Amino acid sequence: MNFQGTGVFDKINAAYLLGKRLIVNEGGTSSSKTISTIQFLIFIATYTKKPLLISIVSESFPHLRRGCLRDFKMLMGVNWEESQWSATLHEYSFAGGAKIEFFSADDPRKLRGGRRDILFLNEVNNIRKESFDELDVRTRIFTIVDFNPVSDFYIHEMRGLPHVAWIHSTFLDALHVLEQSVVDNIISRKDRDPNWWRIYGLGLVGKIEGLVHPMFAQCDELPDKGREIYCLDFGYSMDPAALIRLKITDDTIYGDELFYEKGMTNDMIAKRMDELGVRRGQDIIIADSAEPKSIDEIKAYGFDIRPAAKGKDSVNVGIQKVNQYKQIWTKRSLNAIKEQRNYRWEKDPISGKFLPKPIGDWNHAMDARRMGVFTMVEHKILPAVKIRVEPFTLVWDRDKVPETEALHYAAVSMTPDMLLHFVCAVWDCIAGVLYIYHGESVENISPESAVPSLIDLMHLNEFYFEKFLASSKMLSDNRSVARVFNREFNKLCPMQQIKLREPKRFDQFGAIVLAKQMINQQRLVIHESCTDMTREMQHWHVEEGKVEVKGLRESLMMLVSELDQREVIRPHVALGEYKVIREFNY
Repeated sequence: MNFQGTGVFDKINAAYLLGKRLIVNEGGTSSSKTISTIQFLIFIATYTKKPLLISIVSESFPHLRRGCLRDFKMLMGVNWEESQWSATLHEYSFAGGAKIEFFSADDPRKLRGGRRDILFLNEVNNIRKESFDELDVRTRIFTIVDFNPVSDFYIHEMRGLPHVAWIHSTFLDALHVLEQSVVDNIISRKDRDPNWWRIYGLGLVGKIEGLVHPMFAQCDELPDKGREIYCLDFGYSMDPAALIRLKITDDTIYGDELFYEKGMTNDMIAKRMDELGVRRGQDIIIADSAEPKSIDEIKAYGFDIRPAAKGKDSVNVGIQKVNQYKQIWTKRSLNAIKEQRNYRWEKDPISGKFLPKPIGDWNHAMDARRMGVFTMVEHKILPAVKIRVEPFTLVWDRDKVPETEALHYAAVSMTPDMLLHFVCAVWDCIAGVLYIYHGESVENISPESAVPSLIDLMHLNEFYFEKFLASSKMLSDNRSVARVFNREFNKLCPMQQIKLREPKRFDQFGAIVLAKQMINQQRLVIHESCTDMTREMQHWHVEEGKVEVKGLRESLMMLVSELDQREVIRPHVALGEYKVIREFNY
């Protein structure tokens, strides 16, 4: 097996031959620490004469997958045999009986599990000392660790001990295998950020002081609850484009790095967002307002992308706003995690004091998150609906509200693609609450089959039925469908005298604000079974004075507007000047 090695490989081999128990690889960026270590472990596993178990460990499995595991497969090259790889155990078996396994330090079963012969801890400064001790004590022959010397930590306490070999390296040790652009980029930071140059250029112990966001934690997945915002920081040749998905709860920001790549054009960004499941016209994306052309180009693909808010000292104000929250990243957000660990305030070279200005590096994911949190648009004009079942049930409680005090409504709308949307509702005249208990979208259904099921769902024999409303689209473009609905209702409910009719024209903006106020006052209640309706309302927004009312949204607005025009809502809901919607800044 042939390798193009560096001096670091030779130093690791020399320490092994001397019988050192702990081999420490401390150095700067691109110095071949990790590559050389994995080369050495492959060499041992290939030529050993007896079975060996070698463990390669990082702080999380996403970190491992995009780091050591990818490097291992690359270095194996043509010698890789798929049949010798177990994707379940994350283990590769060599012909001589050696095995190399991969697992993460956040897996307690592995930490306190079986023993091994050789251990490699990648970026050990991100692994807790307790985890290091658990793993090292169960290692028979020797342990190798590598890290960038960001600051002093527990490994530095072992320097000088007789069983420890200390290897120092910089990018200069790997000049013959590095591209010139990589070398130029490292050197260019020498004067711009002295602490970065000390750590990543010279491989010397730095001192990370003045972190902009000093505290954060990690999680496996984003929570289901919370406001969702996508944040995009543009980049191209020198800087990566970063797309971050945020979930924001009352006191916590959860972030998930979706992509972090250089060389992405706007059409590549749009295509990638499609692949990642970002919904066109529904999910809001906050992007750097300094690139209006890029925003317009991505918006042309149908994405709801908006410029980040700007204002006096918006960067620092945004940072302060982020720091008001607990901050959590998913474990797969490797670049964002690395940025947060290195994102610092600039330091005055003369006074040594920190300046109110963050450094210009380690800021792509940080900027994306900050822009999203600082802008914090009203995600949708209707807030997340508070689902509750009591006091409303599908069987009306006559002891609380007589039938004559509960007006029964329904609405049906039709979109141009012939998709029908049904909403059933009851207006509690005493409590002043509108209960929605059936919100559904149905394809390929005839009025003859829809009406009997609707009548059954609406419990028409138990309620005083008030009105069945239809969208103007149905009445103008699909009069034949409307006539069939009328005929079927009249046939099945002759005593009710139900007629399909269009509501009076309503102010869409006013109806939306009224619905929003009713939700805030818990006077508009959606039954938990109405999953389509809940989803529709949570993805509804107004942009630049325009509102798209269709489907279940239109059906709901017809009901709210009907009650408003009949002035049955007014005694119960404090409206104020609710029709002045254009004063809202969406």
